[in-house]
Amino acid sequence: MKYLVFALTILVSPLSLATEVLNWTGKPLKVELAVGQERLIKFSDNVEVAIPKSLVSRLLLPSAQGVVYAKATDKILDSRIRFRLMESKRVILIDFVTVESSEQLGDVIIQLGSDKPQASTQTSRNKGSIHASRVSAVDLIRYASISLYMPERLIPTGKGITETKVPLNLNLEHFFIGSSYGVFNLDVIKGWRAGGLYLTAIHLKNRTSSIQTIRRQDINSDWLYFTPQQLFVTGKGSERDQTTIYIVTEKPIQKSLYLSRGAYGSVSK
Repeated sequence: MKYLVFALTILVSPLSLATEVLNWTGKPLKVELAVGQERLIKFSDNVEVAIPKSLVSRLLLPSAQGVVYAKATDKILDSRIRFRLMESKRVILIDFVTVESSEQLGDVIIQLGSDKPQASTQTSRNKGSIHASRVSAVDLIRYASISLYMPERLIPTGKGITETKVPLNLNLEHFFIGSSYGVFNLDVIKGWRAGGLYLTAIHLKNRTSSIQTIRRQDINSDWLYFTPQQLFVTGKGSERDQTTIYIVTEKPIQKSLYLSRGAYGSVSK
């Protein structure tokens, strides 16, 4: 199962789209949509969606692998939709409403009340303890982002997340394929591990003079979660021509990359 998630990078980059994290505690959640814009809503599991007939033509909610691609084709006001998690059968209620927005709205991550990380009572006010049994991909990405770009005193402590050795000279020429092949310079920054999850932070820089969208569908790897700090980078030499991307895999990144179709005729590990 693959997920596209966005780290809470509003803390580290004002250029990033803010990801909205909503915690389900039994009270209906509110999600805003801009008419004509698609907004991704991520759940921890695959979901079933129940859409009232009155909204079928105005609210599109296709889903795949725990991600709902919400899009309003017309104005709607406080329209409640029922989502059911396939594995746990838990029901989540979301009230959708349309708003005027000329800018792209960030993604939404839905967390269950029990999914919120618990702070250790033995840690200081500025440090939280993250334990392996509770570390999710979102926790891992947040930890990496804070470790790279925030003061050391804000880095969560604990035994759950450890730094791993990743070859800094790892060849990432074929990390992207398709229309993204050859578009970016890519260099490993650092890697971390928690339980059975491996996270690799990669520096990405635009090689072209045009704005380039970072396309998850062009990733040539066996990945679970992926998030860029920015959805796109501007032309080479401009202020926003580079960013950091985070990829979560079940194996070390060097063992998760596929070989290039073009170079080898077929995809293999």
